[in-house]
Amino acid sequence: MLEQIQTNVVTAVLIIRIQDNEFCFDMNDIHTIINPYRTKLSYVNDAKKMITYDSTEVPIIDFASYFSLETGNGNDKRMLILKKKKQSLSFFVDEVKELISFNYDCEEKLSLIPGVPDSPYLIGKVYFKGKSYLFPDIEYFFNNYFPN
Repeated sequence: MLEQIQTNVVTAVLIIRIQDNEFCFDMNDIHTIINPYRTKLSYVNDAKKMITYDSTEVPIIDFASYFSLETGNGNDKRMLILKKKKQSLSFFVDEVKELISFNYDCEEKLSLIPGVPDSPYLIGKVYFKGKSYLFPDIEYFFNNYFPN
């Protein structure tokens, strides 16, 4: 992922908020965004926290807890479903803030400061138009949940 940002292959990022922290995700990693209050979700297993979405069982991870955060209880909460190859993971976020898309000829580019010493779950911080966003290491979460 680091190489994709540095070579400007990332064409869109989704900005989400959990508490006062804003995270960005490459849109290529996002399968869908759902409103759990308007979508019928069936919880398959409370111990593993799985949902059934679109006829597929998808694990729910506590993404916020990796960053010592809690997702709120408000009705504006959303669920992201990430997809890598044939595997999916989902988690709750407090708010979906915005989608930022890029043209290849656009002068505005993402810049990434790699590595965040206090968090092994981050690739780094992404900067765009004077704002910074935490950039999670999605591979870590998939590898942790689906070990080879």
